[in-house]
Order: sequence, then structure tokens, then C-alpha cells
Amino acid sequence: MRRYVNDESAGRLRLLTIAVCSFSCAATCATAFANGLPPAAVKVLQTAESAKANNQTELAQAWAAVSKATLDDLPAFLDAFADASPTGINWLSTALDSVLDREAKQSKQPSATVLVEYVLDAERNPLGRETALNLLETQDDKLAEQTVDKLLTDPVARLRRPAIAALLGRTKNMETEADQLSGYQQAFRLALSEDHVVAATVALRELGHPVDHIRKFGFLMHWQVIGPFAFKDGEGFDVAYPPESLTLATYQGESGIYSDAEFPGKTDDVSWKQCVNTARNGDFDLNKTIGELRDVVAYGATVFESDRDQSVQLRLRQQNSAKIWLNGELVFSQEIGHTGNFFDQYIVPVDLHKGPNLIVVKSCQTPGPVFHPFVNTWQFSVRVTDQTGNAILALNRPPTPELDALPEPEGAAAEEPPESEPNENEPDSEKQEQPQ
Repeated sequence: MRRYVNDESAGRLRLLTIAVCSFSCAATCATAFANGLPPAAVKVLQTAESAKANNQTELAQAWAAVSKATLDDLPAFLDAFADASPTGINWLSTALDSVLDREAKQSKQPSATVLVEYVLDAERNPLGRETALNLLETQDDKLAEQTVDKLLTDPVARLRRPAIAALLGRTKNMETEADQLSGYQQAFRLALSEDHVVAATVALRELGHPVDHIRKFGFLMHWQVIGPFAFKDGEGFDVAYPPESLTLATYQGESGIYSDAEFPGKTDDVSWKQCVNTARNGDFDLNKTIGELRDVVAYGATVFESDRDQSVQLRLRQQNSAKIWLNGELVFSQEIGHTGNFFDQYIVPVDLHKGPNLIVVKSCQTPGPVFHPFVNTWQFSVRVTDQTGNAILALNRPPTPELDALPEPEGAAAEEPPESEPNENEPDSEKQEQPQ
């Protein structure tokens, strides 16, 4: 069965995992309750952690109580996902599945009106809205598609995604070039997923209307880089090399980053050098800048000038172990390397000051032989966005450099990708779109 819930970073549909569980408990576990969900039982399920950490009897009792809900309780059930732990979400999901199965045996199904209202209510929690959309699709495909079309500007990226996919599909089949141009321009403007932006970019290029996808994403492409320093088989991750004490004053001062100052590197003295990233996907390749080395550390630094004090997100694609500082404060640390490499892999909430803000990235390359190209990867990308994923551009942003190659789609972006398991690392996004 097709599902609208999707994995934003991988560009594939994301399944809502509803496992099938069965529990046995004493008769008192199944005590009926008055109108609505039992708050205490819901709280027990919401706060569930791993099986070893919880009282299984208490969880089974709470599950049995919550499973006695009716379809009238569906909005409250969906709301409960908002404050649930990952394990709690699974418990609540299986309880909801039990309710739906029981009601279906009595030829009852959720109200389509209630489901549509819940999906379109941006104040509701994203997972609850996704679940409502899936339930709507199972009972009324056409109404689900009509509802999806109303999500083109939804503040939740995963809910906006199927609407953009549908728009791209319609646009591809339009008869006139003018209609296609209008459709692809709208898709490019509203898309948040990497594959959708790439698909619209390529289509617009083929229509003779090229667009700047690097600026659309807001990738930071101009960096000062220094290295290599010694990684020391992992010990270097916590070694505070000189770039970690870099401040805005030393970056911009006469004796700062643009000077001829040198520091002891892994084998020789090293100094800062200005680099421009020309990769089509925004990834800054340190193998090209520092060299294809192993057991090393490098740093990148750049200044982002903000037009005001504002809360933003740093969105990173970084498969190597790394740290990031903003204005001298450590805001991100990931010691385990080679854990994946995908769009918006990490999302870090930070606060920018009005004026210049210094961003410093530490990226570490592991020791050992290269037994797979994936292990040889040494790169990162950084972009600054609002909470939805729309780029926030710096006042001092240079023009986009000439790229190595324009992006090519990895498949028919207008078609639904195959279903996949959910990406547990993918955070939700919930703010309004900010003009570029």
C-alpha cells in the first residue's frame, strides 16, 4: 500500500512503523475508562524507553487501557505522538493499530472529514498529521490526493514533499512549454528536498531558464582551510589545535587568518589558504584541498554576516567525525565517523548575532587503508536555514562560483520513490518559509 509519509533526506517515501504486538495482563489491566484517553496510561506509553529500562507490566497495562479507545478519540490519540519518546511512539502506534482493527471489524472507519482537518492543521504535531494522511489514503485515494495538493507550502518538510512530487508529475505531462516553465519554477521555489530541487533545476535548464540551486540551498561555498594536523588514531578529535581558539577578532585582524602565520601540522608547518567549493552538491571535498591523506585533521572557517539577531539552523552533511564552533562556542560534536552521508544529515539550532558570525568546522579523517570509496570520503557541507529548511543568505554572500557540473537527477523525481524504512536521524521541520 502506498504511503505518503517519507524520508526527506533520502528522497524516499517513509513508512510509519506500526508493529503488531500482543500482550497478556490481568483483568484489572483492561478496566474501562470514561470519555477520552486515560491520561495516566497515555503518559506511561509516551515516556517508555528501552525494554530493559521500563516496567513491562506497567507498560502492558497502559497499552491495554489505551487500546480501549474508540474512533472518537482519534484526534487525541494523534496528539499524543507529540510528546512521546521514540519507543513511546511505537507503543502508541501499536495501540492505535489495535483500535483501528477492532473498529474495522465492526465496519467502522475514521471520519474522512476529521482526518482532512487534522492533516491540514499546521498547529498539530507532524507525526500525527502524517499518520492521519496515511489513514486517509487507505480509505479514499482521491480525497488524499486532493488534500496533498494543499500542502505545497506546508511548514513541515515531510508533508510538503508529496505535494511537490505531485506538482512535478503534473508539470512533466503538461502540453505547453509555458505551462511546464511555470510549474517547474513553482516547484523550484517551494521544494525543500534535494532531489526535487535538482529535478526542477535540470528541467528548467533544459527549457532554457537556468536557476541557481546552490543559492537556493544556501550552501556555504567560500572557506579558509588549514591542515593537516595529526588525528593520532582518534586522539586528535579532542586535541585543541590552534584553529579552535580562532575568534572573529583574530579572523579579521591584521594578524589574523589572512596573515602568513604558520602552525605545526602533522608533518610540516601549515597555514590558512582561501578555497572556493565548486561541487555541484555543495560538499566541500578536503581530499582535493588537503590531499588524500589518512589519520589527519583539517579545519575550515568562514564568516556569515546576519542582517539581525535571529535563531537559525546549521544543516550539515558530514560523514566524518567533526566539531563545529559558532563565534567560539562549540555547537556540534560527532566523534563517530563514517555514519552516513545525506542531505541535512544533522540539524543544529543556533543563534546568530546581527553582523558577522564566525563558523569553524573541524573534520577528521580516520587512519587505516582505504578498503571502500566510502571510507575515503572526507568532505562536509554547511548551510544556514530557518526551521523549515529554507536558506537564510548572508549579507556578505559572494556570487555562486562556476560549478564542476550542473546537477543531474538520480531518477524520475516526479514519480514516487519506493517505500523505505524511516530514517531515525531525520528531525522534523516546522517553520514558515522565508523568502530567498
